[in-house]
Amino acid sequence: MIATANGAMLAGVAEAEPRRIWFGKGGCVEQHDDGTCAVFVRGELLGVYARDDVASRDVFIAVVMEQASREDLALAFRVSVATVGRVATRKKRGGVRAVADYGRRGGWTVRTPKLQQRLTELFEKGLGPRAAHAAVAKQASYGTVYKTYRDWRAARVAPAAAAPPEQPSLALVTDGYVADAVEEAVPPAAPEIAPVEATPGEPTLEAVAPPKGAVVQHAGSWLLLGGLRELGFYDLAAQHRGDAVPMAALRAAIDATAISLALGEGSVEGVRRLETPTVDTLLRRRGGISASWTRRVLHEFADAAAKTFPEAMASRLLTRAGEGDDRVFLYVDNHLRPYTGQHVIRKGWRMQDKRAVPGTTDYYVHDEDGCPLWRMSTTSHDSLCTWLMPVVEFAKLSLGDAVTPVLFFDRGGAFPETMAELREAGAEFVTYERKPYPEVGANEFKESLTITLASEPRRPIRIAYTEVRQKNLRAGRGRVRRIALLTEDGQQVNLLAVSELPADALIRGHLARWGLQENQFKHGVERWGINHLDGRRVEEYPPDALVPNPARRRLDRMLKLSHTAEGEAWRSFMRAAPDDPARAQYEKDARAAMERQKELMALRATVPAVAPVSATPLAGKLRRHELGYKNVLDTLRTALANLESDFAVLLAKHMDRPREAKKLLATLFAAPGTVHVGTRAVTIRLMPGASEAERVALRAFLADMAGRRLSLPGDPDGRRLAWALI
Repeated sequence: MIATANGAMLAGVAEAEPRRIWFGKGGCVEQHDDGTCAVFVRGELLGVYARDDVASRDVFIAVVMEQASREDLALAFRVSVATVGRVATRKKRGGVRAVADYGRRGGWTVRTPKLQQRLTELFEKGLGPRAAHAAVAKQASYGTVYKTYRDWRAARVAPAAAAPPEQPSLALVTDGYVADAVEEAVPPAAPEIAPVEATPGEPTLEAVAPPKGAVVQHAGSWLLLGGLRELGFYDLAAQHRGDAVPMAALRAAIDATAISLALGEGSVEGVRRLETPTVDTLLRRRGGISASWTRRVLHEFADAAAKTFPEAMASRLLTRAGEGDDRVFLYVDNHLRPYTGQHVIRKGWRMQDKRAVPGTTDYYVHDEDGCPLWRMSTTSHDSLCTWLMPVVEFAKLSLGDAVTPVLFFDRGGAFPETMAELREAGAEFVTYERKPYPEVGANEFKESLTITLASEPRRPIRIAYTEVRQKNLRAGRGRVRRIALLTEDGQQVNLLAVSELPADALIRGHLARWGLQENQFKHGVERWGINHLDGRRVEEYPPDALVPNPARRRLDRMLKLSHTAEGEAWRSFMRAAPDDPARAQYEKDARAAMERQKELMALRATVPAVAPVSATPLAGKLRRHELGYKNVLDTLRTALANLESDFAVLLAKHMDRPREAKKLLATLFAAPGTVHVGTRAVTIRLMPGASEAERVALRAFLADMAGRRLSLPGDPDGRRLAWALI
C-alpha cells in the first residue's frame, strides 16, 4: 500500500537524472536542476553547494585538489583551468581559510557599478570578453569580465526567449548565388518531436554561440567535423571508449586534433594554434583547450580502444570501398618511419636513405582511388610477405565471401611461398616478377595499351604486352599467370598474377600503384603528418625476442677492415722496389692482418648472427614505442584523408585548375566566418582567401555540400550546417 501511495504521489513527475562529470579516481560533481551541485569522492557525499556560491565551490576544489589534474577539476566543477590555479595559489599561501574568505558573500568585489557600466558599453560595441578584458585589465581579471559578459548576454537572450515562436525564412544570397535557406517557416500544426538527450557535459550550441556578427576563427574546419560524424567516426569512438573517458571530453579532444591537423600542424601539439578568443565556439566547449589535456584524453581512450577502434574504422572504410562491387583493389606497401630520439630503437631498412636506420615499419593499405584504409605497424621490421595474409583475412572478414580482394604489391612480396598461400586463401593478386626471367622477343608483343598520366596529359605512354608461359612456383606449388610488358625504351618487365580479370585491367591497376599509393605517402607525410612520432612512451623490448646480434655485426665490420688492411699492405709490398727498406714492414703488416683475421674468424664462430635480446649487448638498453596512441591518431588521419579526397572530387569539377583542389580545400578549412545558430540549422558564412574564380568554385561546392546535410558532432538536435561565402 505504501508503494502504491508513493506511486500515486509521484505520478506524472519526471525525475531528472543529475549531470555528472568525473575527476580523478572515483570523484564526481553532480549538477542538479535546482541549481545545486553535489561533490562525491569514492561514493561518499563530500558536500553540496549552490552554483552561485563561489566560496563553497572553491573550498571543495581545494579539498580535492590532490586527487586529479587541474584540467579534470575545471571540467568537473564547470570552471576554467585558471580558476582552479587561483584556488591552488590561495590555498598554498593561506590554507583553506584563505580560499573560503576570498569568495565569501558580502565581501569586497571588483564588480563595481562603474566597471559593469564600462563593460556593458564595450559589449554593446561588439567586443568579446577577451577584447573587453584587454581594455580593463588593470581593474578586473578575465574571469570577472567573462562573468559580466555571461550575465549581459543572458539578459539579452531572455526577452528573445519570451517572444512568439515565429521563425522567419532567411535565404543567403551572395553575388547572385543562393547558398541555402537558413531558417524555414514553421508550419502552423507541426508535430511535436521528442527532444534528443544531450551528451552529459556537452554545452548547447546556443550556450557557446558568439555574439551576432562576431567572427569565429577556423570555422571552415566544421566541414571536416561534419564529415567525420557522417562517416561514423564519433559513433565508433563512443562504442569503444568504455568507461575510460567521458564522451564529451573525447569529442572535444577529437575535434581539436582534427582541426589542428586540418590547419597543417601535423600533430596534437598544434591545438595551441586554436587558442583564439572564439575557441569555445569552435570546439563547443567551455574553458578553451590545451595540448596536455588533449593528449591525456586521447591516451586514456587509446588505453581502452587502441586495438578495437582502429579495426572498426578500417572495416567501415573497407566496406565503403568495396560497396557494390564483386572485387576490391587493395594496394599494399610498407615504409619505415625513422626515429631520431635518445632511446635505443631497433633498426630497419629505409629505401630513401639506402641504409638501416632506427624506427618503426608501417604497412599501409590503400583502395583503388588512392585513399588510405588502414595502417599496421611493427617494431620488428617484418617483411612484406608476413603481412599480406593478415590483409586478406581482414578484408574477407569485413567484406564477406561475396567480394574478392585483389592485392597489388611490389617485389618485396613476390616469393613462391607467399603467392601460393594467397592463391589458396582465395585472394587475387598482381606483383612484379623477380629477376632472372626469360626475355621475350620484340615481335611477340601483339597487344598494347596507352596510359595517360594526370601530370603529363599531352604525352601518353604506350606499353606493349603479351601473356607468356605461366610461372612455375616449384615444390608442388603450381603455376601463376605471367604477363610480359615492353616499355617505350625497350625494357621488359614481367608481372605475375592470380586473377580472372583481363590482362589490360591488371596492368593498368598495377602501374597505377605508384600514383595512387607512393604519391599518397608523400602527401600524407606533408599534409597530415603520418610520420610524426606522436606517442613518446617506450617500453623495454622483450628479452626473449630474436634480434640481429650487434656483436656479430661488429665482428663482421672488423673482419672487413682487416681484409682491407691486408690488401693495402700487399699492394704496397708488390709496388715497392726489391731494395726498398719499407718492403719488409709491408709484409709484416700483411701477416699481422692475416693473423688478426684468424682470431676474428674463430671468435665469429661463437657469436650467433641472431640471438635473444638478453644475450646481446642490447640487453636492458633496447626499447620500443607503444603503438596504441599512434594507432588512434593515425586512424583519425586516415579518416581525414578520405574526407579530403571526397571533398576534392566535388570541388575539382567546379575549378579551372582541378589539380589544386586539395590546396584550395586547405584554405577553406582554415577560413574564419560568422556563425548563426537557429532552431533547425547552423549557418556559417566563411571568409576564405581566394581569387574570384576560386570563390565561384567554392560557392558551387558549398551548394553541393548542403545536399549532404552535415551536422556537428555533439549537437543532440542534429541541426544541419548551411554554408555561404561573404
